[in-house]
Amino acid sequence: MTTKSKQGIDQSLTDAIKSLGSTLRAAYELAPLAVVVLAALSLLLVWLTVTWTPLMTGSAVILVLILSLSIFAFRGNFGEALLSLVGGLLSVFAYEWTTERYVAFSIAWIGFALFALLIASIKIAAKNEDIYRQAALKLVGSGPRLKETEKRLKDIGSKTDLSMLGPIERADIIRTFAFRDLPIDLFSSALSATESLSVITKCDINTVAIFVADFFQSFQPEDDAQARQITDILYNSIRSTPVPPEDYFAGFEKSRRLVVSKLLNPIDFLDNLRECLSEGVPIDEVCKAIEIRHEDEA
Repeated sequence: MTTKSKQGIDQSLTDAIKSLGSTLRAAYELAPLAVVVLAALSLLLVWLTVTWTPLMTGSAVILVLILSLSIFAFRGNFGEALLSLVGGLLSVFAYEWTTERYVAFSIAWIGFALFALLIASIKIAAKNEDIYRQAALKLVGSGPRLKETEKRLKDIGSKTDLSMLGPIERADIIRTFAFRDLPIDLFSSALSATESLSVITKCDINTVAIFVADFFQSFQPEDDAQARQITDILYNSIRSTPVPPEDYFAGFEKSRRLVVSKLLNPIDFLDNLRECLSEGVPIDEVCKAIEIRHEDEA
């Protein structure tokens, strides 16, 4: 298998895991129901385990293994994960598991897990509410339309075409659109475009959101079909420029005032940006180089 093929498989796996993670994060909104269901399933599992004594030690070992793998997955520290695994296994095998001890252990662990889920979901929900409130306030102020606008923004951010973004990421993108004065009618299309380009380029989502917002402001698409055409134009510009996407967006950040101020039309700006980066113009000098090209063409 070639290195390129292996990288493609690794990237596909990463995207699949990220998509699954986004789905799980979105499920936090159902946390109260999830807590009830998980509590019922956990109690059933405890009852089944208690009725068959050998399962008590086995289930404790599996729990320690899962927690150790989770620590390694989230923190990336093998030594820390190994230490938790060894410590957990020593604790499991140090005692004789009686029904009373196992029930007490299960109640303590399940209670902690369920309350942690509730607290995490409350924090995510509160942060989500705050972000959407900020966006709504920017769009309509504190007048009577605030609640209606906030609800509309939540509806826009409730889902995306690829389902690769979590609820907080979608809310952050929508807030970026609001502070960039993008018309709210373009939010849905711009959100889809941002998701597509961020998945393709693997660049910072807010950087991509600013990029999309500026060009949607300039192009002003009238429907989803035009929005998709604009997304294709932006993608083709990134793809055809022989520099990493990070350098492309850095060059855009340095020169975006030219398109925002309408000094250049968006197509000419993209062409000049691509040519400057292709010719090796330093990032900090891209804006000046585009201005000189524009003056020469005029």
